[in-house]
Amino acid sequence: MKQFLQACLCMVMMSLLMMAQEYRSPEVTVSCFKGNLMMLDREREKLAKNIAIYAGNRVADDKGRNHSLAIARRLLGFSLHLAPKNATASALDRRLNDGEVPPKENAEYGDETFSELLFTKGKELQKGSKEDALLSACLIELSTMVNPKNKAAVKALELQRIQRGTVDWTIFTGS
Repeated sequence: MKQFLQACLCMVMMSLLMMAQEYRSPEVTVSCFKGNLMMLDREREKLAKNIAIYAGNRVADDKGRNHSLAIARRLLGFSLHLAPKNATASALDRRLNDGEVPPKENAEYGDETFSELLFTKGKELQKGSKEDALLSACLIELSTMVNPKNKAAVKALELQRIQRGTVDWTIFTGS
């Protein structure tokens, strides 16, 4: 029994070490969004917090596997560009840097509702400035990630890709 527990502990430590090597914090120095968005600051902060919670829950569900860490890095970078003082995103980034798999957090919205909210906001922003258009593209893509069954969002994403190409998420991560 003692050997079994030692082996389990060793496996947990190895997986934490592997996770710590795979996750890199997004490099956020100056926000891509300078404040000229068609969104209130309070709305940006709330959206950024919910995106960070979604990212953390995705890592928790996936038990910290590399794919979920790459998505979390992208979403945390995006979240920090949207609201640079986002405490939820900063705390999750620190946890992931320390090699911890975060616990699941209660999300404010279910996946279907959150996807619809992201899609609706993305559509609203399409008619705005260049920054609004970038944010719109990100929100529509994120909407399909949250709920791939959201047919309107999937259709909008395909149209967006045809017209403008894919979102370059390295803008938010630094690499």
